Parts: sequence; C-alpha cells; structure tokens
Amino acid sequence: MIGSVSGLDLTRIPFGRTRSRFMVFEENNADREERRPGPGKVMRQEYPVQREDPNDVDFARGLYFAVCAQGGAAPRRRGLVDIAPIYGGEPIPYTYTATPSHLRLDTDKGGVRIALDTAKTMRIEGKGVGVRLYVKLPFMSMMNAQLLPSGVVEYNLRSVYAGGGVFFFKKLKGEITLDSKFDPALNGPAYVHAEFLPDENGVFEVAAYSMSPDEWGYIEYEDFDACVDSAEREFGDFLAKFPDVGAKYQGMKELSAYAMWISYQAKSSAPILPTLKSDMIYADMMREGQARACEQPLYSMALSDTDEAVKLLGGNLAHMQNGMLPATISDSTPNFRAFPPTFGVAALRLLKNADAGAAKRAADALYGPLAEHYDWWFKSHSLAKDRLSYNTRDEYGFSASSYSALPFPIETPDLYAYMILYAEALAEMSGLVGDGKKDGWASSSARLLDTLLTLWDGERFVCQGAVSGRRYASDSLLAYLPVMLGKRLPQDIIDALAGRLGDEETFLSPYGFRSESRVSSGFDTAAVGRGAVDAALQMMATGGLFDAGAVDLAARAAARLLTAMEEFGARDSLTSEGEQPVRRPADDFNPIGCAAMIYLAEKLHTCGKGAAV
Repeated sequence: MIGSVSGLDLTRIPFGRTRSRFMVFEENNADREERRPGPGKVMRQEYPVQREDPNDVDFARGLYFAVCAQGGAAPRRRGLVDIAPIYGGEPIPYTYTATPSHLRLDTDKGGVRIALDTAKTMRIEGKGVGVRLYVKLPFMSMMNAQLLPSGVVEYNLRSVYAGGGVFFFKKLKGEITLDSKFDPALNGPAYVHAEFLPDENGVFEVAAYSMSPDEWGYIEYEDFDACVDSAEREFGDFLAKFPDVGAKYQGMKELSAYAMWISYQAKSSAPILPTLKSDMIYADMMREGQARACEQPLYSMALSDTDEAVKLLGGNLAHMQNGMLPATISDSTPNFRAFPPTFGVAALRLLKNADAGAAKRAADALYGPLAEHYDWWFKSHSLAKDRLSYNTRDEYGFSASSYSALPFPIETPDLYAYMILYAEALAEMSGLVGDGKKDGWASSSARLLDTLLTLWDGERFVCQGAVSGRRYASDSLLAYLPVMLGKRLPQDIIDALAGRLGDEETFLSPYGFRSESRVSSGFDTAAVGRGAVDAALQMMATGGLFDAGAVDLAARAAARLLTAMEEFGARDSLTSEGEQPVRRPADDFNPIGCAAMIYLAEKLHTCGKGAAV
C-alpha cells in the first residue's frame, strides 16, 4: 500500500473511489468547534441534535456516508447516514483506518470493512459485529424508510438533505432489521435505523445502491476482496500519471492525487438528455457538486501522462454548442456563460512534455473544437480587430475581484495573455495535423501580443474600457497574469512585473501571491479573488515566473504555498495573512488546490533547484 495514503484522516479528506458519488467522512463539527479525533482514535456513538433549521445541526462525532450533491453548493455539507458498529444491540466504541481501497472499523468484538466496487455500489462487510445505519429525519421532511421483500432496506432521503436521494441496502449475508420510530407530534418518523447482523458464521455483507429513476432494478457487485484489490490497483495506476516532485513533497503528492481521483465523476448514463457528456473532475465533493470548465485544463497541468491530460483538457469540449462552452456542468445542469480561456497555457505545457506520438494524438483530439471555441471569443467578445474584452462581471473567474468595479465591457491584461497562449497552442497543433493554418494562428498570437503591449503604462499593465477607451489601473493579481507569457514579454516588463509581485507589501504573502495587492482599498485577506491566496492563480502566476526566468521569486512563492498546504491541506484558497480558518469536515483537500500543489512542487523540483527560498 502506498505509504502516505495508507492512513487517511477522514476529518480532512473523504474516503471514496473515482467516478463514484458515494463518500464516507468523519463528522467532528470542525467548522464550529475544534474536535478532531482522526484515524486510530476511539469514537463512541452519539446521536445528533436536530434544531428547527435543518441546516443548523449539532453533528454527532462519527463516520457518515454521503453522496456528492449535484449541481451547486450546499449551505453546509452533511452526512446522510451515521455508521456505527453494534454488538448485543448497542453501538460500541471503535477506531478506523482508511486507505484508497477500503475503510476498516475495528472494535474489541470484531470489525467492519467498507469498500466501493462499481461507481454506484458501496459494500459493507462485518465479522463478529453488526453495523447500524442511523438517520434522524427533519420535521415535515417527507422522508421515510421501509423494509422491502428479499432483504432490502429503502431509505428515501430526497427532501431537504443536500445530495439526498433514494438508497437501497441489499442483504447478501446475515440478517437485516429496520426500526423506524413514529412520533405523533411530528406526524411522521423521528428517526430510522437499519441494522445488519452476522449470520451463524459471524459474518454479514451488504451492497448499498444510490438510485435515480432511470436505474430501478440496478444490481451489481463483485467479491469484496476483489473490489478492494481493484480499487488499490486503479489508484496506483492513476498515481503513476503524475510527475516526480522529489522526496520532500511525495506524501502531499499522493494525498493530492487521491483527492483528484475521488473527484472524477463519470459522464451521465441517462438514456435521455445526458447532461454530463464526459468524465470531469468536480470542483469540490464536499461543497460544490459540479465541474468548473476553466479548471479542467489546469488539472491537466498537474499530470505527466499526456493521454490523461488530454482527457482532462478536452473534457469540456463534448458540451460545446456553436463554439460556446458551459462555465459549470454537473449531472443535473449545464450553465452556459463565458469563463477564462485557460486552454492555451495548459495545451502548451502538454505539447512541450509529450513525445511526438502523444503530441500528434493530442492535436488530433483537441485542435478542431479548440479552434472553434477560440473563434467564438472573437465573435462574441470583440468590438474591434485584434481586441478582446470581458462583457460581464461573471466571466473572468473571480467575481469578487476588484475588476468588478470597472465599467464593462472591459479589456484586461489577463484575457489577452490567455488568448495569446491559446493562439500559439493552436499554431502548434495546426502544424501537427497539417491543415496549413499554422502561420495564421502564429500571426494572430503575435498581433494579440502587440495589442497587450499597448496596455503597458511603463510600470504595469492596465485595463481599458472597450467602448470608452479610458484606462484603469488595477491592483488585482489578474492584471499581472501576463507573466504567464514568460520570455515572450520584453525583459524590462518581466522585471517590473516580478518586482511588484515579489514585494511583501503588495502581492507576496507568507503563503503565496495575494489575489489583490495589500495596498488596494478593496483588499480582503480572506476574500477569494480579492486578497486570498487562490490556488488557480498561483499555478498561472508562479508557473509563469518560472518560465520567465524569475526563478528565485517563483521558487520562494512556490515554497511558501507548499509549506502552507503541508500544514493546512491542499486547499483551493488560503487566507493571505494570519491564521487559517478551520475548514468543514473532510474539506482540506480540493482538486484545484491539489493540482496546484503537484504542479508547483514539480516546478520547484525541476526548475527551482539551487534557488534561494
């Protein structure tokens, strides 16, 4: 077993499996009161207190299974069903150990194992003890549970629980009972719990299914040990797709790869109107059950395996309609609007690292739809030749940024930087597919660079009203993202950008680059896009500095971020000053934070050796 993920702390990261919506995590009220037992610590069953507001809950400490909520953020991610070993009809103290392949609960009387075999099936097995699956039902929730023929328990948890649905627990070995207490004051059940008890051989086994209306009758499961072995192999294969980051960050790499692995969601199997048309990585399994289109290319930058990177970079493209892509997508709905076109920076890294055969496969798969999407930007966001602008305040990816105070449509340095790299990547792909358009794409990239340079005021890049032509200085890190262009920029501009970024009083914080200058009137140390250290921006700004030759500054910023992530987790966002807030349970590792961790650790390992950090 891989060493660093052989003892997962489920207060920080959930147990799951790639392309499955099922999770198990440890509830500990971490965002309300610091109580963090973690793996190997004895836990006792405590039932939660449900208040009038269904989202205001004193959660009992323990392990809960949950499912990923589809299509948006919940007020507070909560577990659906409390899992507790039982003996003699009562819950008993236990400890747990979690790995990518299975979760084990140990007691003095015996043990319980939990694994995920298919994407839609959770397995529970016990020896010497039983297990109780407990849920308290909110007032007027319309939730219920029933024992069906053939040893199947149905939990209908649709109603108010985020991610709630219909779940079936099928007995494979042992006995099954269901207790559902009816409360006359509620005119409904106050709680339900199903108990799975050992047979005469001291063993029970259960298969749990999450159902949607088009899946009734779905029954599939493997031998328990076989699904444990296959999960371990599958994660091992996925981990091998990432680059060497050196011994210092190997443990964090493994945890980060695991968080990305469990955040993959499979394309929709719905026979009518399949919404999620390709496998994509969700932004957050605990808070936000949807994929952000601008992040998929950035995830690919953490990989060394070209074919896997192509899948991530191109996962959006199956959803294209007339050149437009949805900014967010889930199993329930797409949200069509513009988003930062991060394809170019990711595609150029992919092509640079690929051998000839892999680069040709990448170009064959990506060139056509990427060219269509690039053209869409000029059709919908250009008011003059070789000029581009954001049309609205929700298009640049960080809605809290100080950009929001500017008049729209607005030309911004970051948009030009994205599109310069986009056109350059298309030029390289055109050469690989041989369609004769390489020089045209290269010319487009060069003209956009000339336009960007007109926004340089001698000290920094400024924004410009697309209609008025009026110029606006910006203290947002977004305005410094042309550093992604590296040596394509004149050296004096690189030096000026690096000088500003490296100033401890403006952008360089103890944890990486602030998303807004500290001297800005709009600065907020914790606000995403307006002062916090945001993982996606670290990838582009710090990676750009490495490419620009400002290695000492890039290495220093990368090392600060990685040190913070070692302590607090590979988060999507860190406060740039002071203490980091306690995250909600199992929410310390987010896919974009994990991608930034791996990408920058690899950069530091390969480009930053000998740099002063």
